[in-house]
Amino acid sequence: MRKSNQILQDFFGKINDNYILNVLYVLQLMLNIAGHKKRLQEILDISNPNTPLDEFTTAIRQEIQYYESNLEENPDYLMEEIVTGKKINVIKDTPVIWCFLALYWSYNLKNKDQAVIIEIYNPQIGDMALKFLLFILRMKQKGAHMACVEHKSSFYEDLSARLVRIIDILPVMNAQTSKHLEELYFPNSQTGLALNFLKVQVENPWEERTLSVKINSKTGKNVIQYKHDNENLNFIIRPSRMTKDGAFKDLDKTYNQLMQLFNLDLANSTKKYGFKNKRKGSMTKILPLIEEFEEELIYEDDLDPEIITSEDQIEQTTKRKVYRRDLKDFSETDENSEEEVKEYVVPNSYKQHKQNIAFSSKLSKERLLLKSDYDIPVTEHLKAFISTLNTEDN
Repeated sequence: MRKSNQILQDFFGKINDNYILNVLYVLQLMLNIAGHKKRLQEILDISNPNTPLDEFTTAIRQEIQYYESNLEENPDYLMEEIVTGKKINVIKDTPVIWCFLALYWSYNLKNKDQAVIIEIYNPQIGDMALKFLLFILRMKQKGAHMACVEHKSSFYEDLSARLVRIIDILPVMNAQTSKHLEELYFPNSQTGLALNFLKVQVENPWEERTLSVKINSKTGKNVIQYKHDNENLNFIIRPSRMTKDGAFKDLDKTYNQLMQLFNLDLANSTKKYGFKNKRKGSMTKILPLIEEFEEELIYEDDLDPEIITSEDQIEQTTKRKVYRRDLKDFSETDENSEEEVKEYVVPNSYKQHKQNIAFSSKLSKERLLLKSDYDIPVTEHLKAFISTLNTEDN
């Protein structure tokens, strides 16, 4: 067996020749990024002790030449199509490979020169795949040297599938010209983009609604759509593996699993890293639906026309007060007398929104004179009334 091939096998723990060129091209790209070299050496120190990075670089180059020379005989060395259906079983035993394949398609390595890709490449996204591999090796190393319960292989397979979704999404977000996406999903912090993405989606109810799975009308395949009307953002993301409608319903579980991995905690800490104040789960408790609300609503003030960002607009909309006109006349109320009007204030913008809908529905019924909303006596009551009239008085 070629020495370079053995170095690569040890680096990933296990790798199949199927689709190997896709992974090698990603590693070749990473070896041109200064920030990745330290992480690659950390992985080599565990998987290939005493193997310097220069030797690993040479091995990658030799492997690419070998497989490219045999590509015509065996086209499976390079995966031309995105992983879907039964094909995904080929890499099931090597979950870290999924992340590298996701990077391959996210940055379109098949159709673009690497020099062009480096200009748009975000090393923090690539580091997600390297960090995932590094901490899997550390976790297994810990399990082998300690008397503790190890994670089953399904733990890493499940986590890899979840991490791949994030790797699919972030490069497309990074390519958008959007201050909103830049500030939310690419902050200057040490948290890591994967954990930050999960926190934004789970803790921010506005962002939680932006991602959904759609069917591409042209190809008939699933795609991920990011749609944010307030920010005028609407784009499609092609996932590197099959996804489904529930793809973004359990991101808090993904966060928990990643925290277990990054903290080298084994199987007995499934609830240790959950979100303490998960807004998604609490919204239905504190913001119940209001089926019908007949009172008229008035606003304290309108939005400032000079507001230019959606963040300011959302903040001002949330802060403004809404009063129920049927309870009190506020025309002469002192602006500073907060205690006087406190009990009449609708507590938040969500309830205000639901009450507006109820009021609009009530108003529509009256204007359309729907049968369900007639304000006239029933026929039996009219008959009883007429029978009591004095017919002599006409």
